[in-house]
Amino acid sequence: MHRYPPPDAIAAILPEYTTSGDRTVILTTDGAAHPTNARVRTVLVRLARSLAADLTALRQASARATGRDILQPLPLAPGLVLFPVKVRTPRVAKDTCTGYLNLRAVTAVRENKAGPFPATVALLGGASIPVLWTAKAVHKQLGYARLAAAYSPRAAGLAAQEAAATYAPELLPIAKKLVEVICDIMRLRQQH
Repeated sequence: MHRYPPPDAIAAILPEYTTSGDRTVILTTDGAAHPTNARVRTVLVRLARSLAADLTALRQASARATGRDILQPLPLAPGLVLFPVKVRTPRVAKDTCTGYLNLRAVTAVRENKAGPFPATVALLGGASIPVLWTAKAVHKQLGYARLAAAYSPRAAGLAAQEAAATYAPELLPIAKKLVEVICDIMRLRQQH
C-alpha cells in the first residue's frame, strides 16, 4: 500500500522530469516535497482508492457540475479539491503535462510578463508553481474547482458539517443509516 500525506495536507501533485525518467512529486502545505516513481494518473487513482472514492464516478459528477468533458476538477475530500493545470511541455509523446493543485492550498495567482511561463500559482507552504496557462485560465480552473466542490457531497457538504461546533465524525455513519431507515419507513408507508 502506498502512503500519501493526509488529504488536507496535499498542496499539489506534479509531474517532474529527472535524469532517470518521469516521476511525480506531491507537495504538501508545510512546504515538503514527496517524490514517487508513479505517474500522476497512478497517484490520483491510488489516492482516490485510499479515500474510498470512485474516480470515474467523481469525474462524471464533476463533468455534470462544470459542463466540462475534459480536465475536470476532482473534489476528493473536504480539504482536497484538485484542479488541473498545464505545468510542462511533454518531451516524449504520451508524457503527461498536467499537474493538479489543491483549491484549498492556493494563496495567489500571478501573471508573468516575461519568461516561458505565463502565470505562477503560489501555494500554502511557500511553493510557487509556474504554469503554461495564463492567469485568466488558472482563475477559470479555480472557478470550476469551486463549482465542483459546491456540488460534491464529498467536499462541500462534509466541509460545512465539520465547521459546525456540534460536528462529531463518529456519528456520521449512524446518521446516514438513520436517514436510510426513515426513507424505507416512508416508502413502506406509501405502499400501504
